[in-house]
Amino acid sequence: MIRSISTILLLSALFCASCKNYSEDVVDLRQLKQFEGVVYSDSANVPFTGIVVDSVGDTRILYAEYQNGLRNGYAEAWYANGHTKYLGDYYDGKKIGEWKNYYSNGQLKDIGFIGIDGMNIGTSRHYDREGNLTDIRIY
Repeated sequence: MIRSISTILLLSALFCASCKNYSEDVVDLRQLKQFEGVVYSDSANVPFTGIVVDSVGDTRILYAEYQNGLRNGYAEAWYANGHTKYLGDYYDGKKIGEWKNYYSNGQLKDIGFIGIDGMNIGTSRHYDREGNLTDIRIY
């Protein structure tokens, strides 16, 4: 348990050290291209750094922070009905820290923690579509 807490604190410190203000560079997902897992803007041959958004009509379905062409920072996605689909953080293109996934009806599907090595750590909880706890896993 202490190892898990230490890992979470380390991950938080690493994530915060990589954060920057992206407010000046918000780009629609359709304006980017991807090559070998790295995202580039259409107008440049350098990896993209900034915020990526995507929408269906007037409904935003994606917000993701990128640094050097990789997801790096907060990411959140929504279903077309406006309910949250998932939310969590990335570091160098990999999920890290606390992650929450939701059903399209808005109910929490699962919540858990991912370590810097990409493995689940700590305790994860899983729920059915009505919000009832169905499973607890300890890693």
